Amino acid sequence: MDNIVINVYEAVPVLTKMLNVSGFTKKFLKKSGNWLYDKYDKSEFYSVVPGFNANDIALIESALRSTSEYCSERMLKLPSECNDPDIYAAYVAKTVKELRSLISMSYICGNYCSFTLETMQRKASGVANSNGKPRRFTDKDVIEINTGIKAVADMFARMKLTL
Repeated sequence: MDNIVINVYEAVPVLTKMLNVSGFTKKFLKKSGNWLYDKYDKSEFYSVVPGFNANDIALIESALRSTSEYCSERMLKLPSECNDPDIYAAYVAKTVKELRSLISMSYICGNYCSFTLETMQRKASGVANSNGKPRRFTDKDVIEINTGIKAVADMFARMKLTL
């Protein structure tokens, strides 16, 4: 696949929709949670030099590749692959929590899933439905989530930022 070449100032609004910016900047950029916003807004704030430079772009691109790998490694297994629904529920809850720390699950649900973020959270936590049974993910739900995770990971892997 071809790289997606985009100006960093055009990319930031796109990235803020797809990422949990605070988690992304802390985990992979090793900066404060607002670093990306401060650079983008070109506001001088303590030691943050406003605007992006070539080193910042290289750092962001490297972090995007790391995020892509992180997401790809956490693609969900299908519920039909697990014999114990309680073990599967704990696995999904843990994996969704890990993913949510870096990417926007709201973006995934809004663009790739036939259910809402609220429904995802209820299924991930096993909240009981009106019949008193815990809500569970179906194979279809997991395929939709994985499709979104894969699309986001692919975009991050292909993104090439410019000044």
